[in-house]
Parts: sequence; structure tokens; C-alpha cells
Amino acid sequence: FIDVNSSRTLNFYQLSSGKYNFKFIAENENGIWSEPTILSFTILLPWWKTWWFYTLIGLAISFFTYLFMRRRLQIQRKDASLKEEIRNLEKSALQAQMNPHFIFNSLNSIQKFILLNDKEEASEYLSKFATLIRLNLKASNSTLVKLTDEVKLLKLYLEIEKLRFKYKFDYVFTIKINQEDLDNIQIPPMLIQPIIENSIIHGIANSKVDGLILITVEKSKENLIISVQDNGIGLVDNNNITKSNSYGSKITKRRLELLSSENQNSFILKNLFDNQNQIIGTLAILQIPI
Repeated sequence: FIDVNSSRTLNFYQLSSGKYNFKFIAENENGIWSEPTILSFTILLPWWKTWWFYTLIGLAISFFTYLFMRRRLQIQRKDASLKEEIRNLEKSALQAQMNPHFIFNSLNSIQKFILLNDKEEASEYLSKFATLIRLNLKASNSTLVKLTDEVKLLKLYLEIEKLRFKYKFDYVFTIKINQEDLDNIQIPPMLIQPIIENSIIHGIANSKVDGLILITVEKSKENLIISVQDNGIGLVDNNNITKSNSYGSKITKRRLELLSSENQNSFILKNLFDNQNQIIGTLAILQIPI
């Protein structure tokens, strides 16, 4: 026992958590001591050391780990889905570019030149057609191609179509970037050709005047900008009602949307009008991320 004199208060300092028994006796004014009395008390653990807190922390960690893993899995699935869609679109783009009609028409034109005994035209056409097929097959095996190779392919395609349509149209390529950029910039293959094909097949082929296609290649800070302008009949059908984009245009638009998720204007296709509000052609603008 420790004598506390006349103090009726006793402080316990630095006791750790646990159960305690405090035994005390008291003396009355006649000097008689009481029997020992025991006071039991418990000091609890701090709340951050209790089992339920650790359980809560464990559950929280498990929950957030689950959310993280689920989110990561969703992102991986989305990435896989986007890659699969891009692969399918690239496959569709190749099919749209080298469609059976184009191949049949090209071979038919070669046969016609041969029947007319126009050996020079037949030889030139066949040589360009074979080179185009080879370049397309090469591009179909790559996810990216050099811009200079894409321009070469487009010019070859235009030359073949020019021969097939008996020089009904002409074209002008304007390159506003230097040769180093042409050699270094890489883009997905077969993005531009369907747009040029639209200008020829749906615009110029049905026009009564000689056609002209203007292709411009330039560069902004982050994008390669390709514009294709023609003087065809525009985006109208036989009833002079605006029609929807062709299959090739839809593929191009979707591919650009996947490449430029933050740019809502990555593909623009519109009619051009004169001062009398008459359609004088179409303009397509593609913005491809560099």
C-alpha cells in the first residue's frame, strides 16, 4: 500500500491498455482501518489499434483493390476491343480499296486496250495496276506506312483511274511539307484512298464537265491535314437529296474517330456551293494524329 495522506484523488499515468485491479484501504478518524476494497477497471485500446479497425482497413483495401483490378480489366478489354475494331476496319479498308469492282474494271480496261491493239496503253495500265496491287498488299501487312509511300500509292491509283476513265479528269497534288517530314511521318494505311475514290466514282464520273481533283497535304502542330476537293456533282442522289457517306467514307471516319478520340472534327465531308447556292463539288478534310 502507498500512503496518499489526505488526498482523495489518485492519478495513474502511462498505463497501457488492459484490465486492472485497484486495491485500497481507508483509515477513519479513530485510527481503524477498513477491509481492503478492490476496484476493477479496464483501459481500452485506441480505436486505431482495435480489431474492428484493422478489419475495416482490410475490407477497404480489398474493396479498392477489387475496383482497381476491375477497372484495369475493363480498360484492357476496351483496348483489346478497340484494337480488334481497328484491325477489322483496316481489313475492311483494304477490301473497300481493292474491291472486286475496281479489279474487274481494271482488268476489263486492260483487255479493251489489248482488243483495240493499243499495246502501249495496255502495257502502261498493266504495269501500274501490278505495282498498285503490290503496294496494297505491302500496306495491308503494316499498321503504319510512310507518308511518302502513301502519296506514291495515291498518285498511282489516280493514274490508273485516269486511264480507265479516258482522261475524263485531272488531279493536282500540293505537298506543303518538306521531304524530311514526308519520309519520317507515318500514318495508318488506306485512309485517304476511299475519299479520292468517292470523288471519282460518285462525283466526277457522273459529271458532264471534265473533272479536277485537288489533294493538299499539310501539317499542323499535332495533325497531318489532308484535303480532297473535286468539282463533281456533290453529295446528292438522282432526286437531288443529300445522301449518306459511302461505305469507304464511313470506314475512314470511324478509323479517324478511334485515332483522334479528342477531336470531333477529324473527318469533314461537305458540299461546295457557288454564289447562286448551286453545288459545284465536294470537299473532304482528314486530320490524322502525327
